[in-house]
Amino acid sequence: GQVLIEPDKASKLVGIDNQMGDIDVLTSQSNPISTEAEIIRSRPLVQETLEELNIQLEKGKLSGFIDGITSIGDSSDRDNKLISVKDFLRKLDVKAAKGTDLLEVTYEDKDPELAARVVNKIILAYKEQNTLNNKSETSAVRKFIFQELPKLEANVNEAEDRLLEFKSQNKLVNLSEETNNRIATIKSLEEDI
Repeated sequence: GQVLIEPDKASKLVGIDNQMGDIDVLTSQSNPISTEAEIIRSRPLVQETLEELNIQLEKGKLSGFIDGITSIGDSSDRDNKLISVKDFLRKLDVKAAKGTDLLEVTYEDKDPELAARVVNKIILAYKEQNTLNNKSETSAVRKFIFQELPKLEANVNEAEDRLLEFKSQNKLVNLSEETNNRIATIKSLEEDI
């Protein structure tokens, strides 16, 4: 399967794109696409995939995530289909498609249906997590806007008041009113002609 990696563009709409929503390079050696690949292979996504596909850690092995043993399928199949999470991660390959912002996700298994289900589920889990992250970022942007909007409105009102006071003190004519009056006069003269 493949996953397109796109940054959230909601924060760019409000001019705070340098704060949220971008996939930024943290160091000169880091690669944002590689980072997303590691997120797909992360413990929460792998555990969600294992649970959703009824691949469970054996009792007593919960603390040993990497070396824990998992069982695949229903209880009648568990005796002949055991896999460690370490082996599960070895079978799961997530890599960048060359020259693109796509990640290729593959899982090797003797059972092609299980392999397809693993790939589909881990991609779905990644997309759901990404959607939740984007929603929380959007919510944070919305909250920021609603907090800042009254301050900005007050600043604009104060600036307009100062401008009116300046014009009044310096006996300046309101150019937009004068322009509108001249346009109306010209229009009136044209109608008379």
